[in-house]
Amino acid sequence: MSSTNILPMIDPNLGKSNIKPSPPTTPPHKNTINRSTRNIRPINGHNKQKKQKHPVVQETYDKKIDVARYRNDYMHNLCMDILKEGYHRAFAEIFELINRQKEEREALGDDIIATLTPLLKDEHEKLSYLSEKLCRAEDAERNDDQGLLYRELKNLAVYFENHNDSWLSDHFYFRCLEIAQTIEHDDGKTQSEANCNLGVSLVDRGENNEALPYLEEFYNLTKNRDWINDDGQQLFPLACEHLCRVYTAIAAKTSRENSEVSIKFLLQAYDVAKEGGSKHAEGITSYRLGRAFSENGDPQMALTYHNSYLEICQQEGDDIGAARAYEAMASCYESQDDIENTFKNLEKFATVAEKCNQQKEFGKACTKLGGIFNSMGNYSKAVEYFGKAFKVAQEMTDTEVLDEARVQYGIARAHKMTKDYMKFININNRESLRELLSWKSTRQAAFSNDEADSDPNNPSNT
Repeated sequence: MSSTNILPMIDPNLGKSNIKPSPPTTPPHKNTINRSTRNIRPINGHNKQKKQKHPVVQETYDKKIDVARYRNDYMHNLCMDILKEGYHRAFAEIFELINRQKEEREALGDDIIATLTPLLKDEHEKLSYLSEKLCRAEDAERNDDQGLLYRELKNLAVYFENHNDSWLSDHFYFRCLEIAQTIEHDDGKTQSEANCNLGVSLVDRGENNEALPYLEEFYNLTKNRDWINDDGQQLFPLACEHLCRVYTAIAAKTSRENSEVSIKFLLQAYDVAKEGGSKHAEGITSYRLGRAFSENGDPQMALTYHNSYLEICQQEGDDIGAARAYEAMASCYESQDDIENTFKNLEKFATVAEKCNQQKEFGKACTKLGGIFNSMGNYSKAVEYFGKAFKVAQEMTDTEVLDEARVQYGIARAHKMTKDYMKFININNRESLRELLSWKSTRQAAFSNDEADSDPNNPSNT
């Protein structure tokens, strides 16, 4: 047999497990890839394209969102929108304010709650404005724009002040002050404005003691400065005006408890009024100081301030104020038993009051003059002034004033008639007796002549 026909020998190990197959000569089909590789994600940011949801899935998701918004209240949806946009601080502040109001209301009790305004969470317009401004404020804070942050918070304070939400306006005025204290590029102008806004807001609600430190700081920051506000007002005179008003209010409140403390505050008010350059404020404060010293038993010091008030009124052409000053000065002189100056100032009081058509004040002056003349026995003058006071009272609708004027006028006329009556009594003849009987029968003014009043020998004419 030829060697060419001999077949090779078969390897006895063929088919056993340790024999490896030859590598494939063609790439594998895509369907043969291991299923586990389908979950492998791109590494190092490769293939960043966002995976899009299937249209049907997206529509279902949107419907769920719409249903959720419909089921939830306005506040919940608003807060969700704020959080989705990334305004975490705005959300936290809204949430804190709403919870604070809720806790304060619960502490008041059901009876009082029924009379109060609705809760903030139920006022959609206010919530919307609040969220808008707080989000803008958060943007400004992120950008380190303190000026814009201050303005957005100020807008919120003014908005809630105009809507009579004092607790919210105070909250944002305090926030404004905190931000203003961090602004250094304007030498403290923004800080002075923030103190003013907070102080005035407290004053408007009658919280004068709480407002005082803020307005004093406003005064200190604006002193020797030429700053003006957005309305064109100079800030220092404005600070003096506000501070004078607060000092005066505190003085009025403490006047009954402690007159010395009251005078101390009035003196401070007088000083800042003079610094502010307002003659009107200086005059009014001077008048109040005069009244305070007079009530405190110091008429001489009172006259000093009343004279100052009178001078200012005359400079400013204020007749009503001048009449008030004359009246106050007459009262001071009367307490010192200075009859001559009392008469002089009361007559000026009556003249000026009549000139400026202040009928009530004119009647008051005539009544005082009539009373003094009556007590001195000058009944003709007493009748004259009481008659004027009675005429004024007849034109007024105050029945109490009219009744008092009628009685005083009647007494003065009776006193005047007494002189003539006693004259006829002292004559003691038939003719005088007939005159007396005739007068008693008719009640006519039989004794209307003024001879008795003009008789220098009559002891009552002094």
